[in-house]
Amino acid sequence: MKFNLDFFINVQKYLIILLPLALVTGPFIPDLIISLCSVLIIICLLIEKNFFFIKRKILISFIIYCLYLISLSILKADNISLSLESSLFYFRFGLFALSVFYLLSKLSNFENFFLKYFFISYSLVLLDSIIQFFVGINIVGLIIYIISRDMNLIHFYGFSYSGIFPSDRLSGLFGKELILGSYISRLFPFFLFFLYKFYENKNTFQKFLLFIIFSSTFFVVFLSGERSAFFSMIIYFFIFTFIINFNYFFKLFSILLIVISLSITSIVFQDTFNRMIMKTIDQIYMSTNEISLFSIQHQVVYTSAYRIFKDNIFFGIGPKMFREKCKEEKYQVLTDLDHSINGCQTHPHNTYIQLLSETGIFGTIPILLLFIYTFYFILIRSFLFKKINKAKISNIYIILLSSLFMNLWPFIPTGNFFNNWLSIMYFFPIGFILYNKEKY
Repeated sequence: MKFNLDFFINVQKYLIILLPLALVTGPFIPDLIISLCSVLIIICLLIEKNFFFIKRKILISFIIYCLYLISLSILKADNISLSLESSLFYFRFGLFALSVFYLLSKLSNFENFFLKYFFISYSLVLLDSIIQFFVGINIVGLIIYIISRDMNLIHFYGFSYSGIFPSDRLSGLFGKELILGSYISRLFPFFLFFLYKFYENKNTFQKFLLFIIFSSTFFVVFLSGERSAFFSMIIYFFIFTFIINFNYFFKLFSILLIVISLSITSIVFQDTFNRMIMKTIDQIYMSTNEISLFSIQHQVVYTSAYRIFKDNIFFGIGPKMFREKCKEEKYQVLTDLDHSINGCQTHPHNTYIQLLSETGIFGTIPILLLFIYTFYFILIRSFLFKKINKAKISNIYIILLSSLFMNLWPFIPTGNFFNNWLSIMYFFPIGFILYNKEKY
């Protein structure tokens, strides 16, 4: 039995180590890893007859939440089979987080082992993006087109061996999927974790390399054109600079390099600056000088979702049902300023607005409370915990908690809450958070 247990533990270990790089390939392989880990953790606990992990309040609460989502799909959804696609196996993400927590508890070297392999994967994606920007072609032969704002002038860089993906935004290894900024920003807390844990043990050259990688993340996210991701990076940088105890000169020179590089980029690449800054201002104020929620396109979707919520306040309409319900005439929102026909899309583009319309107040409160907890704890940490003797542990915990904090930040456009790729990003740090909370 011991051999079997060791085998299942090792399989989980290597699957989790592969996950950061697998996330670049699309949703299928990462979701396969998540599903396998959720099965393997159950097998391990049954072999050990160890119910300590299963009895944890947070896991029990999550299972209850999953049962609530399944109930909504069955009892509230107009299209049960479509709704169950999101809710029926949603529990696998919680089991995956449990798998990470289990490995951290069982294997004393797993945290360091993971962080080192994560650093390689993260740096590879970052380096590939920088190569694509400066050379015009990345390591797998994907090129970049920089298209002017008026779409009349095309600047061509490099040659295509694998495919042509016209865009005015940097995409790196993701090709046509413009999620490079999301990938980097959502995994950035793990890089900060690595940085905080290993920085002092590095030689001068290695420290300089870490400094360059740290500063480059902001440059690449800015070039990706993902405004939500760039906003997240700003918040992370604020937490790292003013809350986390770290090398003063590292912080100072990082600020200088980031400001200089972004200023030069904004001046030289006007299209990027226009998209990130000017277009954002234009979308918020529009030509009528009336303030919109992020943009008029977002506002019509939010209005449609609000109308649905008003008719389904407590339980919503069921997971993944916004795309179906918004087709009804009474929920459609039209505007002459909106280039997308109406407010009916696949999801409402905001986590809490989606949860309110699809799961109701009862489905939104647990997520909101989780965000309030992270918000409260980070503020308390910043003002009251600075002189605690366990600074190293508490700082690591705050770094990891900041990932959950930004994933649940309410005042920003987001993807589909139940999207597999995004869900993996949401749950990836939770196992590390639980483990470091125990240490703290």
